[in-house]
Amino acid sequence: MSIFEDIKKDARESLRQRDTDTVTALRSGVAAIQEKCTSQEERTNPPDELAISALRAHCKKLQKAIDMKLPAELRGQYMREKLYLEDFLPEEKTAPGLQEAVQAAVDELEATGNPAMIGRVTGHVMKQGKGFSGAEVSALARELCSQ
Repeated sequence: MSIFEDIKKDARESLRQRDTDTVTALRSGVAAIQEKCTSQEERTNPPDELAISALRAHCKKLQKAIDMKLPAELRGQYMREKLYLEDFLPEEKTAPGLQEAVQAAVDELEATGNPAMIGRVTGHVMKQGKGFSGAEVSALARELCSQ
């Protein structure tokens, strides 16, 4: 079952249980995924890579909202929403797989010794949708491109 289907299934179950906080959070996740889709076919059954990317972006937006000086009730709502949605995201990969992916991108783009290529290398790795953290990819790309 895909991530999108899991979210929709959990939203239906939460709706039956009248858990409005969970339903609201999961519906916002569905909306974030569908917003990123380009075709009608993708909207009904988006690939997991797209769903993961959309959920990560939505969680980042929620974190920015949490960090703002908002009323405690609203901040709490955003925190709960972020926690619900993060349950559907795979764990971010650790350094060994990351090192290989970034090194392959640096080699492919011939970016060794060219710090101006950091953004391209980062983008190239992130487009692969393998669950890496953008900050970690960028830091490693900076290190490898500067050598």
